[in-house]
Formats: sequence, C-alpha cells, structure tokens
Amino acid sequence: MIETPDPQVPLTSPCPCGSGRKYRRCCWPKEKRRAAEARAAIHGITPQVGAYATSFEEELPEFESIFFGPMKERFSKEELGEFIRLADDAVKVTFFDILAADYVMYNGRTPIDVFLDDPKASGHIHPAAREYVEGWGRASMSLYEVQDLIPGESLVLKDLLTRRSVTVLERSASQSLLKWSALFTRVVRIGDVGLITGPVLEVPRRKLEWAIDSLKRAKDEPGDRSVTWARFFKKHWDYIPFLWFLMWVSPHKGMELVNIDGDELREISVEYTLVPGGGARASARLNAMEELSEGGRESWSWIEDRDRGTMENVSVAMVSLEGDTVVLRVNSSERESKVRKRVDDVLSELVVKVERSDEVIDMEAMGREATSVDGEQEGDPIPLDVQRQVVHEMLATHYRRWLDEPVPVLDDLTPREAVAKRSHRQRVISLLKNLEDDAARRTPEDPGASFSFSWLWRELKLRRP
Repeated sequence: MIETPDPQVPLTSPCPCGSGRKYRRCCWPKEKRRAAEARAAIHGITPQVGAYATSFEEELPEFESIFFGPMKERFSKEELGEFIRLADDAVKVTFFDILAADYVMYNGRTPIDVFLDDPKASGHIHPAAREYVEGWGRASMSLYEVQDLIPGESLVLKDLLTRRSVTVLERSASQSLLKWSALFTRVVRIGDVGLITGPVLEVPRRKLEWAIDSLKRAKDEPGDRSVTWARFFKKHWDYIPFLWFLMWVSPHKGMELVNIDGDELREISVEYTLVPGGGARASARLNAMEELSEGGRESWSWIEDRDRGTMENVSVAMVSLEGDTVVLRVNSSERESKVRKRVDDVLSELVVKVERSDEVIDMEAMGREATSVDGEQEGDPIPLDVQRQVVHEMLATHYRRWLDEPVPVLDDLTPREAVAKRSHRQRVISLLKNLEDDAARRTPEDPGASFSFSWLWRELKLRRP
C-alpha cells in the first residue's frame, strides 16, 4: 500500500502513534518522506517496464501488425503518417502501455507477468512500485467521463460501461481535462483511490454515444456477451486504439451518427405542394391515418410500438401542414422508405409537386452554429461585456425554443418529450453535457464562453451530476 500522511490529523495534534509528541514533529515527516519515495518509485518504474516489454524483440512484429493493421487498412499512408506525427506522444504511450499490460506473448504471458517474476528486473524494486505494476497488469483500458476534478490534484472518473466511479490522484490530466471530458485510459486501483497509467486518449463528446454503441455492439458478439468489460478489453485490446484513431485521423471514414434503430442519422424533408384548396382535404386524410398521432395544430407524429423492455413508443416521422403544403420529416433513409409510400398514397391526387432534401447531420457543425457569433466587426470594436450581453440573450432565446422543438438525435422528439421517456432520457443528459463541454473549451474572449446552461437542467427537471 502507498502510505500518505493522514489528512484528518492536524499537524499540531498529538501524534496517533502515542508518543506524546505533536504529529508535525513525530510521524508526519516520516510519512511524508515515505509517500514521496513511493511516488518517485512509481514514476520511475513506468519507463523501466516499457523498456522491459520492448526487449522481447521477436514479439514486436506480431504486436505491431495487430496494433496498426486495422488503421493501415482504413486510412491512407499519408493520413496515418500525418496523424502519428501530430499525436506522436499519445500513440507511443498507448503502444507501449498495451504491449506491456495486455499483449499475450507466445509463452501465454504478458511482458508485465514476466517482469514481476524476473528477479533481475523486479527483485529490488520499491514495494509501492511492485504493487503499482501488479495493478497495472490486472487493470484494463476503459471509457471514462470526468465527473469532478480539483486541478492539479485529482479527478473523479466514472466508467461509462460499468457505471462505477473512482477518485484518481492525477496532477497533469486534472489540469488539462474538463468536467464532462470523456477519455480512454487505464486506472490502477490502489486501496480506495486510483492512479492513471498509460495514455489519456480524449474522446470528442459529440462522438461519445457512437463510441459507446460501437463497443456494446462488439461485446454483443457470440463468445463475449457474458464476459465482464475488463475481460473483454483484455481479450480485444486492439478495439480502443482503433476507435480512437477513427475519431481523430479522418472523422468521416468509418464513423456515422445513428438513430435509436442504428440507422445513419440524416435530415430528410419531403415537401408536397398540393392543389389550391387541398389543405383541408389533406388534413382530414392525415387525421384518419391510424399510424399518425396528432401532436399539435396541423402536425402529426408517426408512432411505432416498440418492445425494448421500456414499454415506450418511438416517433419515426413528423408530418406538418401549412396552408396547401404538407411536409414529411424523417431522420434516416430507412425510415423514409417505411413511411413515404403510405403518405404518397394518402395524398395521391392532391399533390402537384414533390421536393425532397437530404443532408447528413453534422453534430459538430450544429454545435458551432448554436453557440457562435460573427467575429468580424466593422468600425469600432464592441466592448466584450456588451458582446456577452447580446450573445447571452441570443443563446437564451435559442435554447428556450430548442426545448420545444423536434431534435433529430432524439428521434424527432422535443427535449421536454424525450426527457420523459426512459429510453431517451440519457440522450438528453448527453446533449446537455455536450453543450457545457463546448462552452468550457472556448477562450475567455469568446462572448459565448461564460453562458450558463444550468437553467436548462432545471427546466427539464434533471439533476445536474
């Protein structure tokens, strides 16, 4: 166990050892020195284990082939080379961390296993360093979210797959990460706290749901369904680096946002121009459709009953009528093919023209549009406090409307509707975290950086974690 001075004992109080002397002049200096020695030993053992792992030269070609193979198939040599050049440190740390702790060599053991049993390599290392390396070998990579942090001291990380939380003592990462940051990393648990070993691979929040869904689909394969996440990542250690590369090397290759059915998320709109005066007849026909539920004045939702263990329905399409124009909106090509023919048949001879638009939904672009302002100014610059006031008012107006507008990633439910459904509640929470994460990453000079989204949590009756 790594000993640290007891923070509950005031320095001027009697020492817990019973000597009668003050803690500051008795055991505190020794405990402080032992803690510093343990930290130094742990810090120094990491490169030592990495060097030991690479000493198995006959194993490296096979490991390198498995580690980089999927990336070489997915990306061009130029794309991969440029990314590795830019993210050199993170790629190297990930490579050597997984090699040491997860890669099972021809002898059926990992390099860490062999290191710990090699008296020449580990026979004289500090007990804290041995405990750390043993934990490193047992721990697996996973996907975490920062729940809280004290910059320069610690993080509270929540495993998004097992739902367990751990307090991590970490100086550098606690200064570079933000609340709600998502990351792939490996946490070594020592007693009640954790230490990060290996890489800190940040995951863009707008790709977080995709990453979670991808991992869950992979684990749902035969042979892996019943294993724990830790065993899964030990067995399939190549999944996490591959997903991370997908998210950063070329985001449009191999990645797509999906709806609840797993369909690629698109913004599809079909506009039917009706004969003059056809709106009233179209309204009557739409009201008579069994598939449609009235959602408001001259608007309907196409509802499907789903057996997903939640006993809830899913809105797969929205239909609205304005004058003599009917608009059908869906968020995937699959859903369009399911409802389009039925709507065509119902409107039939009333239609004189049909116009269709189809766009891939870019959540990052949507996020930028929602919180951006025109940075080009003519004439005298506007004072920053005035810019903030104007932008904050614009954002408040925008998000008050947003609460009651259909959102594609919520299957065209409004945030208020979605938060009432267990199947969609977590998606709303994820959207709110995305908004806060975007704002936190803006520079202090950005007038939208200080906008608070806490009122949105209250409006939706959600407890902010």
